Amino acid sequence: MSWAHTGPFGTLHTATEAKRHTLGDLIDHLFSEVLPQKRPSTIPTQTQHLHWWKSQLGHFLLADVTPAIVVAYRNMLTYGRANATVNRYLAVLSHTFTMAVREWQWCADNPVRKVSKVKEPRGRVRFLSDDECERLLAACQASSSTVLVRCLSMSHRVNMLCWANG
Repeated sequence: MSWAHTGPFGTLHTATEAKRHTLGDLIDHLFSEVLPQKRPSTIPTQTQHLHWWKSQLGHFLLADVTPAIVVAYRNMLTYGRANATVNRYLAVLSHTFTMAVREWQWCADNPVRKVSKVKEPRGRVRFLSDDECERLLAACQASSSTVLVRCLSMSHRVNMLCWANG
């Protein structure tokens, strides 16, 4: 087996680390090493997502976390949560495994990469309220943007406005 060992970060080392650490260990390491470097606005949500993964899968050895297991828990997440939220949970877990693979060599592969995201609905269409429309028109008149003023006053849609500026 010595041929498989390619140095301190080689194949044998990674396989050993994956059998030594649990997902809970990995998440704890991420909490101490990576999360403090994140934007403060993202920390609470990512912490919540990571605590959920830790409570569900934290006891698994990294070597035992498979795409099938992640899919089963992804499907659990879909009950009572929006699809976009489920995808954010997956993204946080995927990032966690990416760090384990690239930075710490705790495992050889990221099983979350092989898991499909759930389909998200298209973004919602929102129309300006009368008050917002009046304020926009006033701002446009002050800046002499005649194309926008004409389009808004004739009730053109925004995509037609983009075409006009095209």
